[in-house]
Amino acid sequence: MSRIRLHTVGQIAELSGVSVRTLHHYDEIGLLRPATRSDSGRRLYDADSLLRLQQILLHRALGFALEEIQSLLDDPAFDRRAALVRQRRAVTSRIAEHEALLRGIDRALSLIDGHQQKDMDMKDLFDGFDPKQYDAEAETRWGETDQWTAATRRTATYTEDDWARFNSENRAICEALAHLMVQGTPPDAPETQQQVEAYRAMTSNWFYYCDRQQIGNLATLYSGDKRFRDSFDRYADGLSVFVIAAFHAFADME
Repeated sequence: MSRIRLHTVGQIAELSGVSVRTLHHYDEIGLLRPATRSDSGRRLYDADSLLRLQQILLHRALGFALEEIQSLLDDPAFDRRAALVRQRRAVTSRIAEHEALLRGIDRALSLIDGHQQKDMDMKDLFDGFDPKQYDAEAETRWGETDQWTAATRRTATYTEDDWARFNSENRAICEALAHLMVQGTPPDAPETQQQVEAYRAMTSNWFYYCDRQQIGNLATLYSGDKRFRDSFDRYADGLSVFVIAAFHAFADME
C-alpha cells in the first residue's frame, strides 16, 4: 500500500514560487488549509492541496479577488475540470491579444529603425489595442470633479524624477500596510490608520486635496476597479481588501 506523499510549506513554496508568508496567509484566511499537520505542528500539504493552489493562482492571474476565489472553490458545485477548460479558453484569448500587441510593437520598432515598408498602414501600429474599453471611464468617475481637474493640472508638470519620488513614497506606504496585514493587525488599528493618514497626505501632496470623505470615496473606487486592487495586491495577496477596509474605517472616524 503506497503512502500519500506530503509536502511541507517550504517545499510547496519551492514548487509553486509562492512565498511561505503568502501560504501562511492563505491558511489563516481559510483559502488553502494544509491537508494535515505533523506531530510537531508543521503544515503538510497533499496532491489535492497542490491542485487547489494551482486553481488559486490561475484565478488570481485572471483577475479574481481572493474572497471570490474562496467562494468559488468552496462551492459544492465547483467542477475542477470545467474550471480548467474555462481558464484555458481565457488564457488562449489573452495569448491572441498579446500576440497582436507584439505585432504592433514590432511595427513601431521597424518605423523607429527606418526599416518600415513604404506602403505600411500606420493603423497597424495600434494592432492589439482596444481603447474603447476605457472610453468615458475617467470622465464618468472623475471628469466633473475638482479632484480630476486638480490632479490633471498638477501632474502635467511632473518630471520623471517627480514620478520616481512619488512611486518611492507610495511603495513605502503599501509595504508598511502589507506588513501590518500579514502581522494580523486590524484595519482600524492605530498603526494601520497611521499609514492611511500617510496615504491621505501623499494624495494631497501629489494630486489633490484629500480629506476623510475623499478617502472613503477612494475605498469605493478601489473596490470596484480591478486595476486599483491589483496595484495593492502585488505587494501582498489580499492587501486590497485590507486597504479598502482600512480606508472605510478612516473615513468613518470623527
